[in-house]
Amino acid sequence: MAKKSRSALLPLLALAVLAVLGGLVFQKVKAGRADVSGNAAPPLDDKAKEYIEEVVATPRPPATEL
Repeated sequence: MAKKSRSALLPLLALAVLAVLGGLVFQKVKAGRADVSGNAAPPLDDKAKEYIEEVVATPRPPATEL
């Protein structure tokens, strides 16, 4: 009897899924380390702080229905 040849598609698909999941885990760990070290975002200068305060303090006009 002839042996059935096994398809290589399923192992390749599993390898691709594991590679993607591994990359996501790597990104998560890298982002977590950046948060812990405290340098996730640069400090804001005075101009940026003033702009943010102005935008937050300015009321928005009511939304109109289309």
